Amino acid sequence: MRYIYRLLLTLLLAGGTGELFAQLPPNQPEQDCVNALPVCQNVYNQPNSYTGEGLNPNEIDGGPSCLGGGEVNDVWYIFTVSAGGTLCFSITPVNLGDDYDWAVYDLTTANCSDIATDPTLEVSCNFSGLSGVTGPNGLGGSQNEPCLNVNAGETYVVNVSNWSGTGTGYTLDFSASTATIFDATPPSMDTVFTTCGSSDLNMVFSENILCSSVQPTDFTVTGPGGPYTVTGVIGAACQAGGTFENSFQIQTNPAITLQGTYTISLVDTVLDNCGNVGTLGSLDAFVSTTGITASASPNVLCAGESTTLTTSVSSVPGYTYVWTPGNLTGASPTVTPASSTTYTVTATDPAGCASTATVNVTVNPSPTSSFNMPLQACAGQSVNIVYTGTGSILATYIWDLGNPDLLLGSGVGPYQATWNTPGIRTVTLTVIDNGCVSTVNSQPIQVVAVPTAPFIGPGTVCAGDTAQFTYNGNAPSTATFNWAFPGAIYVENTGLPSAIGPYKVVWATPGSRSVCLQVENQGCQSPLNCQQIDVLPPPAVTINPVGNQCFVGNSFSFTTSGGAAGSYAWNFGASALPPTSSQAVPPAVSYQNPGVKTVSLVVEKDGCV
Repeated sequence: MRYIYRLLLTLLLAGGTGELFAQLPPNQPEQDCVNALPVCQNVYNQPNSYTGEGLNPNEIDGGPSCLGGGEVNDVWYIFTVSAGGTLCFSITPVNLGDDYDWAVYDLTTANCSDIATDPTLEVSCNFSGLSGVTGPNGLGGSQNEPCLNVNAGETYVVNVSNWSGTGTGYTLDFSASTATIFDATPPSMDTVFTTCGSSDLNMVFSENILCSSVQPTDFTVTGPGGPYTVTGVIGAACQAGGTFENSFQIQTNPAITLQGTYTISLVDTVLDNCGNVGTLGSLDAFVSTTGITASASPNVLCAGESTTLTTSVSSVPGYTYVWTPGNLTGASPTVTPASSTTYTVTATDPAGCASTATVNVTVNPSPTSSFNMPLQACAGQSVNIVYTGTGSILATYIWDLGNPDLLLGSGVGPYQATWNTPGIRTVTLTVIDNGCVSTVNSQPIQVVAVPTAPFIGPGTVCAGDTAQFTYNGNAPSTATFNWAFPGAIYVENTGLPSAIGPYKVVWATPGSRSVCLQVENQGCQSPLNCQQIDVLPPPAVTINPVGNQCFVGNSFSFTTSGGAAGSYAWNFGASALPPTSSQAVPPAVSYQNPGVKTVSLVVEKDGCV
């Protein structure tokens, strides 16, 4: 720390030369950083010292800064590097006994107001208590520092401080630098932009522009809602009394209210700190004046369907989009959500301003069209058809029931359908629920003819005689035939009462019998068919006995007992006269030779013998 005490005199006698050096009046413009003197040549001769620290005091904080005293009788210089290299300068006091101090700050991406609060801006400094030549010049001694490496495009300010407080000035010499630090390049508009949510137009020049050279008539603005007249070009440093600024805000009449792309053109003369005339040209800026909305078309879907998402700025060029969920990009992505989803879009305009919006997409499940019914039905018999899908009671049910002959039911059902003729029918169903259509469900059903059970058989049969029963219905031989011959003995098809037949049976005893048949084919059963058959007894006629006779003159009379019969067939033997007879009471019979004779009689009654 310095412990140097000085008495400041307004007039000083320098070096016994007889020259009087007076300090400059206080508050010179260049004593504030915003009015720093542009470096446009290698050597600056400043015979008189500055006084105080300008209208903006405390621009250097002596705490973190190497300049522990802050601003002391100081002045500011500014330059932008046009060709990289080393920055070397020396401050040579007019009176070599004076103690001058200095600091260099990098303002490439900062402003003068940042120096006091951002110690990193200070890239070189010397606060030595020694007098004489000082600077980043690579010379020996604690009052000197190494030269700095600088790059094209970087902007620096140099603060020169007279710690001695004398009236004598200094010579500032940059000629040892290999970098080009005084500007011969014309300034130009570098960028134009807007602040998010604002319609103000802003422009930044490639370097500082003299405030005095900037006029509203130097610029034009074109864009939506024009024509526009530029009424103001505002620079913050210029408004604060500075002499240069590189960032300006454009004011127009009428004010900009419409969203879109605007063109700012430099059409007349502006000057940089070294008097270079600005390059004429134009740049575009996008103004975002409103938020966005999002929509989906359609916004109600059925499962598996797609929709297109859009925003109110989808047709405006220059935007970028991010949609979530899905991290989709693009102005109008197509999505196929599996369920109802809220989509959020972040749209960023060409100025970097982001807006968000949401849109709800409702996904209704597609109904199912399942139903239950048998795979087979009997002709003339009703079939139950029952819906088992997911459609609501308010859904539309489109049934095609295959032209039934009788149908009961409506809407969702259930239905009772009857088909009278055999064949294959197809039942189909389509369900429409909340505008969503199911797949078409088709199921075949085979309508089977109901078998008949007619059969041919005798109405009567004699006990002990064979009766034949023959099926003559419409069932195939593969059907099941349930015959019933109560009390009969099977002569053929014994043990196979389920076959088609024909059947031959015998009843040993007379009486009335009921022969029945029921046929079953593919699940369809005929009505039970029963036919009455009378089993008749044989005629109960017997020959009455006769006595023996002598051969000569024999004559036999035969009679019967047991009731009358329908017909009689007598056989008296070959030696009898007559040998046969068909009469109930035959004529007398005589035999032509002696011996034992056999007489037979066959009678028939109701077909029974």
